[in-house]
Amino acid sequence: MYISEFLIINSEGLTLFKFSPDEELNAEIKSGFFSAIQSFAKTFVDKNKEKYRSIIRIGDINYNFLCNQLYDIYFVLKSANRDKEKDINGYLKKLEELFIEEFRMNLIAFDGDTSIFKRFKKILTKFIEK
Repeated sequence: MYISEFLIINSEGLTLFKFSPDEELNAEIKSGFFSAIQSFAKTFVDKNKEKYRSIIRIGDINYNFLCNQLYDIYFVLKSANRDKEKDINGYLKKLEELFIEEFRMNLIAFDGDTSIFKRFKKILTKFIEK
């Protein structure tokens, strides 16, 4: 699967990590927007159901979400409509595992400094190349 855009954001809309091999991301605007949508969705969902949007479709582009409720962060992967949701969700789950494994302690003691997460690019690149 080709990753054209990948974000990790917290519930306040702060971009923890961004990746796009082809174009410059305006990650801060997207992160704020996605965080606001997720917060809005939580207010209307039954307590026993998922409390976040899993896909936002804009034209022929999908933004796919995986929410980690323990650390209150969202993994966001941009995909084309033709990509299979099952494949995308598996990809997101693996990226979540890699990120949490590497940065668990940083997430627990997070002080707002996102520079520590930049080294995830090396891990992501290695994963993509497999």
